[in-house]
Amino acid sequence: MEAFVRPSPVATAGTPISHVFDLADCSFHMKFLPTRESDENPTEIFIPDYFFRGGAEPEISVSSGRWVMLRHVQILRWWHDGSGEQSLTIASGYRHVGMSESVDDSDYYLGEWWAQLYSRCVIL
Repeated sequence: MEAFVRPSPVATAGTPISHVFDLADCSFHMKFLPTRESDENPTEIFIPDYFFRGGAEPEISVSSGRWVMLRHVQILRWWHDGSGEQSLTIASGYRHVGMSESVDDSDYYLGEWWAQLYSRCVIL
């Protein structure tokens, strides 16, 4: 489930710059440039209940404006204020069993992983 059930933007009141979900600490970060200084149409983020189990309520931080969480439809609506870059962070106290607190992939190289996998293959 962790591979495909994750927070993601549904509608953005501007041009998205970035959005990323960190599975290790169940946090979502998003940045965008608004089309207007204030917009009556909110940015909407899908926030699956899957990452907020066991009483782990989402901790939401926005650069400006107001937001409302609609838990019954798993959507966060955010109305920003201002014309500059806007940012949103959603964190959860939920932790997956067996997950480390952080993921360091600086030494990860897919080609090396494939080479190790194929070197173990044996044809009978």
